[in-house]
Amino acid sequence: MKKALLAVDLNGLVFDLFETPTRDAFVAANRPHPRDLAACALQKSFQIRGRLAAMLLLYALDDSVYAKIPIETRIEVYIGALEQDVLQGDDAWGRLWMSADVGIMGYHIVQIGAAAVTSLVALLEDESLRNRFHSSDESAALLDIYGYRLKDFAAFYIAQIKGYDLPWQPNLADRDAVIAQMGKALIL
Repeated sequence: MKKALLAVDLNGLVFDLFETPTRDAFVAANRPHPRDLAACALQKSFQIRGRLAAMLLLYALDDSVYAKIPIETRIEVYIGALEQDVLQGDDAWGRLWMSADVGIMGYHIVQIGAAAVTSLVALLEDESLRNRFHSSDESAALLDIYGYRLKDFAAFYIAQIKGYDLPWQPNLADRDAVIAQMGKALIL
């Protein structure tokens, strides 16, 4: 994924996270310093939503400072945002099997690589629905029908990181069996 494309897309995501009426006015008036964004991302007492927004802005503004954010912090924030469904109603987490798309947020998790797998494995039994779409877009309606759960996102990202073949299973019981099999293989 190209950095320029991510920066443009992240602008919209950060706008949604801050729920600011005018994104351009927000960016112009509040262009934070990368050090301040890094400090926010590292601040464990802040809500995941705010830490995520800080990391996304930091990634878009200064990737050299972003690279200094410890991997453990990135995992905590990105996986925490997925668990808390911070970007509910947005396909930022990807369309998964529908188009082999991990989305902008999934991209960050996959880029972390093997270090994120342990945290993702812990989610392989979580059947909470995630990423519910509220759009007139036809593909968004299909995603609602798929009923992606937290475990589906975790499994898909693990497969991307590890290079596993994780075929689409429309039947939940079949999908769960494939996910469970992958989970057992990872634990062994």
